[in-house]
Amino acid sequence: MEGKGERVMTAEEVRDFLKIPLSTVYGLTKKGKLKGVKVGKHWRYLQADVEGHLLGSGVTVRSRPTSGPGFVERRRNPRVPCEIPAVVTVTLPRRQDTKEGVIHNISKSGTLLVLGECENGIRIGVPVHINFKLPTGPSAGLELEGRVVRGEVRGDIQLGVEFRNLLQTDLAMIEEYVG
Repeated sequence: MEGKGERVMTAEEVRDFLKIPLSTVYGLTKKGKLKGVKVGKHWRYLQADVEGHLLGSGVTVRSRPTSGPGFVERRRNPRVPCEIPAVVTVTLPRRQDTKEGVIHNISKSGTLLVLGECENGIRIGVPVHINFKLPTGPSAGLELEGRVVRGEVRGDIQLGVEFRNLLQTDLAMIEEYVG
């Protein structure tokens, strides 16, 4: 079953490898954050996919619509679609990479940034610094800190960023914009 260098793992082996509860393995699989295949009553995972998840480069499998008919927002802080230009500085181990991008949605807890080409090495947990101006806000822009919590490459690089250490004034402006 382990042909061509691909090791197949059971859910229990994934649990032991990641050192997480079995219920978390199944939860990550159900949410599409960990790629697995159901064979009869049992889940099987490729070790390369499990390692990719651990390194933050895992493939995201969408099991439900993310917009349009049938989409139900389940987040604690709902997102608001937008197109806000932003300048993003990503702190990598040996350097900082500053790029222009666009905020595609925002909530009071985070944002989805889309960048053009970007240096390889962006992983889950990497700190980011974002400068942008809300269309309805004061003339001064916002400067926010966050960490990458999700990353995908679909032509452009898409980063899910969770805000960290928000000032009350910044949070109030975002809440006013989000509604």
